[in-house]
Formats: sequence, structure tokens, C-alpha cells
Amino acid sequence: MERRSFVRVPLDMPLFARMEAAGRPPCSGMVVDLSRGGMQLVLPAPPEGNLLGAAVVIAGMPGDVDPTGAGCAGTVCWVTSTRCGVRFTHLLPLSDAQLDALSV
Repeated sequence: MERRSFVRVPLDMPLFARMEAAGRPPCSGMVVDLSRGGMQLVLPAPPEGNLLGAAVVIAGMPGDVDPTGAGCAGTVCWVTSTRCGVRFTHLLPLSDAQLDALSV
């Protein structure tokens, strides 16, 4: 059984973000679930090359998720053909109530 450090919530609104990894073209996708420690991103097409373990920055997220606007740094921890999971380097500054407000 998989155990997560933080509860992930499915989002009730489309949230699009841009994933940038050094030496790779940026790719955009839709965030389908989010936690203080990570997120799942659905990509429109398989990413170029192997993203597993890549250091990335997730940009273009709204201010209630990324209050500084600097992007959320993380590491790609799993990849399928059109989805990937990102573990954030630093926890998002969201309370449980703020996270719940984003959920379905």
C-alpha cells in the first residue's frame, strides 16, 4: 500500500502549468491533483527524453498556489506516457483549508 506524506486533492478547476527542465524544451500540462509536497501533471504528449529524476521548475501557477510567482522547484519522481509526478523541493505554503478550497 502506497503511503503519502501529504494528502493530495483533486482540483475542481483546470490549472495549467509549464514544466521547465534544464536542457529540455518546456512543456505545458494540466495539474490534476496537488498536495503541499507535490503534484500530478497530465501532458498533452509524451515528454521528449527521459524526465525521471529531472530537476524541474513548475511555472505559471496562480498566486494562491505559488505566492512568490517564482515557480515551484521539484524533481520528477514518476513518469508514464502522458503523466508525471513532481515532488516539490520545498512544501507549498498552503494550509489544509487553502488546499481543501482547491479540491472538488
